[in-house]
Amino acid sequence: MEALLRDFFRTDAWPAVEHPHGPDLHFIRATESSILDEEGCHRLEAAGLVTGRVHLHHVEGGHWLNADNPAALVALMARELPE
Repeated sequence: MEALLRDFFRTDAWPAVEHPHGPDLHFIRATESSILDEEGCHRLEAAGLVTGRVHLHHVEGGHWLNADNPAALVALMARELPE
């Protein structure tokens, strides 16, 4: 488990976000969670301005949005997923 966590924290996925290949990338920030900080939000928003393919959505709720606000997640997916 420790090796998996070390590998996780070593991985830098920002290049894949800032230069996306393939489908659009959608990130969800729970308004009551501190997991995604302001710097991360600004970086995602900047990537979206440059590429037009990175989207940051703010949804009311805590870290466990699937339990805190499932209706908002369903509405977001229904609105954003291609038909």
